[in-house]
Amino acid sequence: MLPIDLAELRTVLNGDFVHGTGGGEATGATTDSRAVRKGDLFFAIRGRNQDGHDFVQEALSKGASAAIVDREIAKVRRGNVLRVRDTVSALGDLARRVRAKAGVPVIAVTGSNGKTTTKDMIAHMLGGGRSVLSSQKSFNNHLGLPITLLAIDRETDVVVVECGTSGPGEIAYLGGIAQPNVSVVTTVSETHLEGFGSIDAIAREKASLVEKLAPNGTAVLNMDNEHTRRMTRNTTARCVTFGFFRGADVKGSAIEGGPEGIRFLVNDRVPFVLPICGRWMAYNALAAAAVGLTMGMDMVAIAERLMSFRLPPMRMERVERAGVSFVNDAYNANPRAVTLALDEIELWDARRRVFVFGDMLELGPESARLHEKIGDRVARSPGIGVFVGIGPEATRAVHKAKTLRRTLEAHAFANADEAARALPDVLREGDLALLKGSRGMRLEKVLAAFERPVEAAVAV
Repeated sequence: MLPIDLAELRTVLNGDFVHGTGGGEATGATTDSRAVRKGDLFFAIRGRNQDGHDFVQEALSKGASAAIVDREIAKVRRGNVLRVRDTVSALGDLARRVRAKAGVPVIAVTGSNGKTTTKDMIAHMLGGGRSVLSSQKSFNNHLGLPITLLAIDRETDVVVVECGTSGPGEIAYLGGIAQPNVSVVTTVSETHLEGFGSIDAIAREKASLVEKLAPNGTAVLNMDNEHTRRMTRNTTARCVTFGFFRGADVKGSAIEGGPEGIRFLVNDRVPFVLPICGRWMAYNALAAAAVGLTMGMDMVAIAERLMSFRLPPMRMERVERAGVSFVNDAYNANPRAVTLALDEIELWDARRRVFVFGDMLELGPESARLHEKIGDRVARSPGIGVFVGIGPEATRAVHKAKTLRRTLEAHAFANADEAARALPDVLREGDLALLKGSRGMRLEKVLAAFERPVEAAVAV
């Protein structure tokens, strides 16, 4: 973090020191008392299971320059304690201050699908000649994004952050902190309907990242999605579009894909070859390429950098276990992502294709309809030989598919633990098995069952 004097910190956060002299400076920030290093600010945040205020003394004992609190705490033995109105807001206020003071370009990415992969691609692409600070994993909320920005130091050339949401107003809040020079919206689809109610409301939420662009900022938008395409008409910001259809500034074509990776042309002349599975990943690469052009890179150089990009775990990750070829895409799931993954594996050679499907969470009143729609999709796919549902909503999809195609081999389990006990007796050598479900369903437990002896299968 760029150093900040504690006297200035008091002004920035509009707080009062209730313990200590308030002297010295801070050189870092964290919300995790276990990770405190000397000179850090420790923000005491109330979580679902723990309250950071209970660990103030621990943080100060480890060398924290100050603890930021918003309630009374037991008397501390030594150290600075700054009390503010709300520690979460204070974290955002300090991140906004550090971001503005640093003056480095900030690229912010949101979207219903592909935002984490796109963020990672952009960071990898720019990392060839710049010092890039990027969100860890998918640190994309009111805590993760500020913590990322607070890691800006004098060596940082560019920052790439991810903005997620589960309810109205969250992206506007995050965008107000990040003040992006480039706002990327990958796509808008049926996700988090529980918090928004309609896809139009989701589109408005994503569009708020474009509205929060810094002066002279650039919006990078998907030309092939009707909702993101509409954003190009509703902003006065400079727009750079990407997609496979006519009119995109960064246009893909001639795409090919398979288990070994994808290849396609950009603007009919530059070949892109990426060692990652999933033809839809080309959209993420096109978005990254549009950012690269905005940042002054040449398209050939962009293609060369992306050739060495690797996906993080649990995103179309190929794993061989006990003679079964698993495609572990269980990091998260929504209706569009599930359909794209099914489209992909149906093109791959396999003795049998098995779809292991976990509940898609946070779909609200539309959940039943959207899960049944996946069941209908599987029933109409002769390339899927076995359908496994994990969770009550995925079981609904299995029942729908079985009703429409009675010859389909189908299994349903209450949770991943039950499935893990049973599936070693269901899957066979030579099978190709796609694991796809929301993160909360923990489908990786199924894969783990093939790494060790398991209990006898229990019919469900």
